[in-house]
Amino acid sequence: MYDATGEVRYLLRLAEHVDRVLTQRDDHLGVADYRGVSGASWRTLHYPYCGE
Repeated sequence: MYDATGEVRYLLRLAEHVDRVLTQRDDHLGVADYRGVSGASWRTLHYPYCGE
């Protein structure tokens, strides 16, 4: 939208969304994997079912 309109508010809104997503990373939440490593990643306990 910024490209289409040139309005800075679209860039600011995008930055807010990106910040919110990044604060949900494992390293920000203090979640560690089985090795005790807390990396810049996201985890889930729900995996898609392939139907097989």
